Amino acid sequence: MAPAPDEVGTIRLQGPLAALAILARSQRDGSLLSLPLLVELEREHFLAEADAALHYGHSAFFVRFLLSEASGLAESFRRFLAGVAAGESVAPSALEQQLGVTLAQIEAEWRRYLLQQILHAGLGNELTAPVSPGALP
Repeated sequence: MAPAPDEVGTIRLQGPLAALAILARSQRDGSLLSLPLLVELEREHFLAEADAALHYGHSAFFVRFLLSEASGLAESFRRFLAGVAAGESVAPSALEQQLGVTLAQIEAEWRRYLLQQILHAGLGNELTAPVSPGALP
């Protein structure tokens, strides 16, 4: 069955809890991208219908992590954003330069932050529940 005309090419916004549930399932099944791979995604792949909710959720919670006190990177990330707003590079290498660390170096800390967010939201069961195709919210 074809999607309704108003559904073609749209992205459903379901909020942070839905995004966390998707991220928890991806963490569980091993499909959660590393940070370096996430930021290197080509636009077409990032927006691919099958993975768009995962990529948007992953990106949103990565930004939340960068802006959190827990990361210790908020000030550097804000400088990066100010530079981007002024026309500076958005390249992953520019982000790493401004942060003073590589994305690979903060991967473990990011994943700990994500796990804390998942558990705080009461979604720990999503980390251990059996994977069933088509079960994403």
